Amino acid sequence: MLELGFTILSCRDDDDDNPYNPNDAGVPKISFVTNLADDANVKFYITTKDDFEVDFGDGKKIKQTKSTTTDEIIVNSKLLGKEVKISRKKLE
Repeated sequence: MLELGFTILSCRDDDDDNPYNPNDAGVPKISFVTNLADDANVKFYITTKDDFEVDFGDGKKIKQTKSTTTDEIIVNSKLLGKEVKISRKKLE
């Protein structure tokens, strides 16, 4: 099992002065590549005030919602490919 910890203080689009860019939603902010087997279990913790989505390697984004009692989200899933991508949830 792979365990990682992330704290996302803020994400910003560096090509302008607006740290909140609604057009930037869904663009991966964190990604990592692993040499683990595609069905290996991966577990990581992210501290954030926002919901986000994780692509576990198959191109499908899975919504991760923070609890009402803490800013920490525990993500635990099987890998479905070699690259995991984490992005802010698209605005609806």
